[in-house]
Amino acid sequence: MAITKNTKIIHPVTGVHEFGAIPEIIKPEKKLHIEGGNIYLKHGEHIAKNRGFGVNHIWIEHSDQLIKLGYSTIDDVPRYVSEIIVAGASIHVADYRRPTVLRSAKGIVILELKLVGNSCEYSVVTAYPQKYAHGSIVGNI
Repeated sequence: MAITKNTKIIHPVTGVHEFGAIPEIIKPEKKLHIEGGNIYLKHGEHIAKNRGFGVNHIWIEHSDQLIKLGYSTIDDVPRYVSEIIVAGASIHVADYRRPTVLRSAKGIVILELKLVGNSCEYSVVTAYPQKYAHGSIVGNI
């Protein structure tokens, strides 16, 4: 099978494509409705600074930071992402199109909602070591 930018990466611990899931979150008082869906990390592509998604984009944008944390090659990116997207990770929303998942000990993951047929899924745009996420906490994984 040929690897493309949209090829889903396998979780390094569970052996499945899903890296976690965003639960449906409805808060009528805040006019907030976040669709539920599985989270996927894709092979991705780096287009330019702050433009791209997935493993390739994360490595090109943040390899210096990741190497300092012990993630020495691009092959370590899925492990890094899996260590951020864990049960209990807080979901922050600054831009209602992009929930941000935070686990302060490892960093943050920026997600993008994708509509697939009649369902929703989330694609990892980027991940990097930062302790704080912008936006309000709206739930947890």
